[in-house]
Amino acid sequence: MKDSHQYWVEYALAQLNTVQQVATRFDGLEVHSWPDDELVRSTSGQLRSKLKAMQQAVSPESFSGQEYQESSTQAVLAEESEQNRRLM
Repeated sequence: MKDSHQYWVEYALAQLNTVQQVATRFDGLEVHSWPDDELVRSTSGQLRSKLKAMQQAVSPESFSGQEYQESSTQAVLAEESEQNRRLM
């Protein structure tokens, strides 16, 4: 991964996406992903907007100290990994 920044971006997006996809299989499980700033800077358009929204979302955990309201900011990025590449 160190040799290719693009590979790292694709890998990180795939991992975020996989976690969100798996979470949908468990009723009521909410996972709050915090994308790395470098990952956000390495994307553009709709994908960058989704990643920024993930970063800014209020965590569902009670220790966050803020009132949580359900939102779609922590949703699956794309149904297939190939769609992530097209969003970049």
